[in-house]
Amino acid sequence: MNTSKRSALTIDGRTLSYVDFGGPGRPLIALHGHMSEGMS
Repeated sequence: MNTSKRSALTIDGRTLSYVDFGGPGRPLIALHGHMSEGMS
């Protein structure tokens, strides 16, 4: 059974898309660039 949930969060015009797989483990956040953007 797939319990993952895809959502998005928008702050100051920037959108962060994320997937929550649930479960009892510690949270893991993996960030990556998009189309060679290096803005932070």
